[in-house]
Amino acid sequence: MNTPNFDKVASFYDFLAGLIFGNAIKRSQTVFLNQIPHGAKVLIVGGGTGWIVREILEQAVPSKVVFVEASQNMLRLAQRKNKGVKNVEWVLGTQQDVSSTEQFDIIFTAYFLDVFSDNELPEVVQKLSKHLKKEGRWIFADFVKQNWLVKAAYFFFRITTGLKNQQLPDYDKALQGFSVAHRKAFYGKMIEARIYRFQ
Repeated sequence: MNTPNFDKVASFYDFLAGLIFGNAIKRSQTVFLNQIPHGAKVLIVGGGTGWIVREILEQAVPSKVVFVEASQNMLRLAQRKNKGVKNVEWVLGTQQDVSSTEQFDIIFTAYFLDVFSDNELPEVVQKLSKHLKKEGRWIFADFVKQNWLVKAAYFFFRITTGLKNQQLPDYDKALQGFSVAHRKAFYGKMIEARIYRFQ
């Protein structure tokens, strides 16, 4: 399984994303937060610097958030940004490190699934699906259109993080057990936010 290390880019990751894509990255992650039920249990996987945590806590008032991040530097930044918040469990690791017995109302993945190849992604989806309640929702935000800018991003992260995958995976194929309840495009349809639910 491809496990890139984002430690080297943690300190400027958000700045770089904003410099290139403006506020499209953040808008794509927050557009459907109003769909999170009050008191929901939320699993964030690949949460990066963690700025999204406060947004979720303020807009959705969840009962618990489990924040999973494989980069130690990213996780430290996330904890620093969210110092003093309650009902958040911080996990250094991957989807494999989520407690096998925990079930969630919401799974949140933003710019996370794109690091996996077509061969790897179905396994990741299958693992995460086991943690989603039958009536739950999967909030997705990611690049969906491969172009020169995405190729350049892949090349950059290949050098800085060791990312092996170099093209967008087939999300629809990997998530074939789900249907799209809502979707919204950003940045010239290069980015999409989606809400998936079990078929």
